[in-house]
Amino acid sequence: MTQGIIIADDLTGAADAGVAFARGGLIALARVMPDVIPPADVDALSTHSRDHSEEASLRVVSQTAAWVRKTHPEE
Repeated sequence: MTQGIIIADDLTGAADAGVAFARGGLIALARVMPDVIPPADVDALSTHSRDHSEEASLRVVSQTAAWVRKTHPEE
């Protein structure tokens, strides 16, 4: 079961955030295609939205959060 989920605006941010959890002994994966990688303790998801407008970033992050709620109902 996933213990934490990070939503970052780019892959570097997702990876950097996951490092702290990995140092604590958890399996942390920075994911670009979350459906094709085995489960982890911590999922660090990149929205690739760093260069988007505020409106577009909000939309992408909201869609990602909805996906997380749908695919991780136990969290």
